[in-house]
Amino acid sequence: SEEIPQPIKSEFEEANLCFAIGAYRACVSMCQIALEALWRDKQVSNLKELTEKDIISKQFYERADEIRQWGNVAKHELVSEVVSREDAEQLLAYLETLLDHVYVQPARLEALKQKRTEIEGKSK
Repeated sequence: SEEIPQPIKSEFEEANLCFAIGAYRACVSMCQIALEALWRDKQVSNLKELTEKDIISKQFYERADEIRQWGNVAKHELVSEVVSREDAEQLLAYLETLLDHVYVQPARLEALKQKRTEIEGKSK
């Protein structure tokens, strides 16, 4: 989506590419990197701060924390099969939902509000 800023968008796209070729550890690592890029974009240093600043809810925090923790597993475990296809797919879905919540939906809501305001202004 256009609403997701770079480099978060490119990190997410790379995670998808890794998934598509079956590089599941790399996919999960890229998910974690995209999550860290989100922190930097929102000018916080961790997930807890995203919650404290009301950028994400507790439910999204738990999903994001799974991404973070699985990213650590993917990077530090030497067994290549440590991350299954299903694990990577679920974590990628969590990241997509998180990005949608933080960037896409607020932008779309703002566009709808702006359009409504313009329509109301023309009818007066």
